[in-house]
Amino acid sequence: MSVAHDHVISEYHLRKQISNLEETGSTMQNPDTTTDRFAIAARLRALLFARDPHANPGTIAESLGVRESMLRASIDEASPHPWIEVLLAVVSRFGVDPTWILTGIYDQSTHREALENEESVERMLVRTTLARDTKSRSTMLDPPSHHRAM
Repeated sequence: MSVAHDHVISEYHLRKQISNLEETGSTMQNPDTTTDRFAIAARLRALLFARDPHANPGTIAESLGVRESMLRASIDEASPHPWIEVLLAVVSRFGVDPTWILTGIYDQSTHREALENEESVERMLVRTTLARDTKSRSTMLDPPSHHRAM
């Protein structure tokens, strides 16, 4: 795709989000739409490696309570495949807006909801096209040892 085509697509999505914001107060009305996994991975890397660009992904994964393989897949530069469990952990740990993680656009209503109710974050992320660990229904609400036992 050309840069001009990408710009038109980005502008279309931005206008759609602004329209949703004006109508409903939220930019995250349809999380079923395809997400930009490369942009999500870039935002994850920015958060996770801000203090130490050479931090060990295994150590970071352990601190988040997720498997290292999930974290590595979520932040891979060449072919990222963000996992919901990683996003849940990052939203919970850093207190960031889940809409920003998914779209790059801050949404005050979803941020507030995420801070007040972690379960709502999982419900929102489950409706996306991101990878999910189907072997287990573990969430960030489970004890961290459960995540490491997988």
